Amino acid sequence: MKTNDQILTIKSAVLYILKSFPNGVDNVKLYKLMYFAQQEHLCRFGRVIFDDTFKALPLGPVPSFTQKAFEYQIRLHDNEAHKHDEASEEITESMKQFCQSFQVHKATNEKGKLVTRISSSEQPDLDELSKSDIECLDKIVNEYKHMSAYDLAKKSHKDQAWLDTREKMKEDPEMYRITSIEILKSANATPAMIDYVKENMQIMDALS
Repeated sequence: MKTNDQILTIKSAVLYILKSFPNGVDNVKLYKLMYFAQQEHLCRFGRVIFDDTFKALPLGPVPSFTQKAFEYQIRLHDNEAHKHDEASEEITESMKQFCQSFQVHKATNEKGKLVTRISSSEQPDLDELSKSDIECLDKIVNEYKHMSAYDLAKKSHKDQAWLDTREKMKEDPEMYRITSIEILKSANATPAMIDYVKENMQIMDALS
């Protein structure tokens, strides 16, 4: 379960990306921008921008908490949220508050397919993002904002971390989590950076 601080950082990162898409963005494209920004920052600075676990899904890496929150919001919009959703430990008050910052709806894309679009008029809390976080978010958004969700998904399918995790899932479907170390290796991070991240992860595990 995410802490309030973790959720605030995820929300700020998503809102920061959405500043470049005043008319909203396809959720698949949003998730890929989040992944590549996370990878960029992890490789350059040895830490993540936000603490959201990426899953290796068929359309590429997807941030678990963010996806779950937006799917819940779609069910509410469609009046399909059932009582078990409300009772679920996964649907926390913090997640509901997260959802209040976004508008999530179904729309038809340029290929005539029904997709989920995310938008927001709320500004990100920049106190939740470091200078390096913003630098990497800007770099990835500027580099990929003109690519379609389909092309970004195809690009993510060439990512070795996603490929390796999908391969592991053939043996065990529960091995869907893309680890930080796999993300680093996929980005050709230096051995020194990989060791640095491993050491920090071990310290965090020992303190938890």
